[in-house]
Amino acid sequence: MADPQDKQTPEQIEAEIERTRERLGETIEALGAKADVKGRAAHRARSVREQHGTALVAGAAGAVVLAVGLVLWRRRR
Repeated sequence: MADPQDKQTPEQIEAEIERTRERLGETIEALGAKADVKGRAAHRARSVREQHGTALVAGAAGAVVLAVGLVLWRRRR
């Protein structure tokens, strides 16, 4: 910010106000993004699916096969 003793032209003051508004807008957007827990969780889930999609499907399929195997094994006993 300018020193109060400095003489600023109206244009300089307006430019400073505009810069301050831009920074404030960016800060509000950042705070809004941090407060959007549901959106952040959905983004994280998408990211994990994209990075580990095949592994997740294989793991789920393995869990199903294991569960079916256990059910069949218990029925035979």
